[in-house]
Amino acid sequence: MRSCVCLAVVLFIPSFSLFAQAENALDATIRQQDTVFWDAYNRCDVEKMSEFCWPDIEFYHDQGGLTVGLDPFVAALKNGLCGNPNSHLRREAIPETVKVFPLEKNGAIYGAVLSGEHYF
Repeated sequence: MRSCVCLAVVLFIPSFSLFAQAENALDATIRQQDTVFWDAYNRCDVEKMSEFCWPDIEFYHDQGGLTVGLDPFVAALKNGLCGNPNSHLRREAIPETVKVFPLEKNGAIYGAVLSGEHYF
């Protein structure tokens, strides 16, 4: 019976290791892309920011309300948030609060949620 238990543990370790490697790669990729997006935000590079959005984006703003579609979203950034050359945008993540939570279905990771605190 001991050999069966050991075999089960040995078979489980490689699959756990592969899952951990996939999770680590996903975490690193998401954090890197998050850095790229917020760097573009801090420079008010609207074109770069828009590369992160789908054409059918729905953006909800606490003051401006709903914006639907990429073109209206880009226009809102250009004319609103980035429309004043005298304002300076800054978003800085608090690194120890940033966490990536993989989303999994049927044993496959299909996305993730990034959560954390930041300064504006």
